[in-house]
Amino acid sequence: MGVKSAVDSCLFFTRVNGRLDPRFDAGWSLIGLKSNQAESITDLISENENKITSIWKWAETTWAVYLPQYGPADTETYANGKGFGVLSTINPGEGFWINCTEEITLE
Repeated sequence: MGVKSAVDSCLFFTRVNGRLDPRFDAGWSLIGLKSNQAESITDLISENENKITSIWKWAETTWAVYLPQYGPADTETYANGKGFGVLSTINPGEGFWINCTEEITLE
């Protein structure tokens, strides 16, 4: 995963099952998915839903958003009302913004 933070923050990596997993401080971070396979947003943030306010990516002509604390139905209602798409998948090489309320680790 590539990382760029919009605020002063500290990034830590831990080794879990032979992989380096990043931990992110609270606030906004720009992350890139460096993988050969697409990942569903729900799998990517599993066990961190209550620590994430929103996740955003540019989807060709508009922003796509996922609001983990509100779930898919309310995310869709919000996105449709604002003219955004609903973020469901991150594809290989894509970047996305994540806004955390506290430190998280993505596995």
